[in-house]
Amino acid sequence: MVVAQRITILTPEQLSAIGEAFFAAQQTGESWVCDASIEDLAATILDRRQRLRDVVASAFDASFGPQPVNAKGEAVWTAGQCADHIVNAQYGAFEPAIIALMTPGGEASFEQPLPADEVPAPPALSRDAALARLDGSTPDYERLLDGVPRAADLTPTLEHIYFGTINLKATLLISAWHEQGHAAQIERLST
Repeated sequence: MVVAQRITILTPEQLSAIGEAFFAAQQTGESWVCDASIEDLAATILDRRQRLRDVVASAFDASFGPQPVNAKGEAVWTAGQCADHIVNAQYGAFEPAIIALMTPGGEASFEQPLPADEVPAPPALSRDAALARLDGSTPDYERLLDGVPRAADLTPTLEHIYFGTINLKATLLISAWHEQGHAAQIERLST
């Protein structure tokens, strides 16, 4: 007998609600419980990556040029900078955290990403360069996510400079939420 597990790709609203619950729990010190499975979260990450790619492909040309500062006087990233940042975060933060949390004792060797004030602004990539960067990195993420055991041990945790104490499920959640947030940021550039 074959037992099939139903994979649910979370809607943007569901992902936002789960993310808000995670961040609220981090602030209050309460336990965070997530009903989404590892398979659901992995599928959601890849869905959001495709959505991000679609948004980059269809963004206004002006989205790739210099942007006016926001109401707070802060620099606003271009669509190309957002895409480059997503890829940098995949390789520099999410993949190392996922690997560390799947490796016995690996969480002790996890290297923190740079503090926000030390992270240089990503380069302002053209549409073609941004798409190439996304297309080049997505198969690596797919392979890693396919290798995450669906019944992975969620006991190991690591301390993350931005997100506090996280386990594997929280790391997958934050990755999907991060992809979704930057896709929305690029969409706002095109309005």
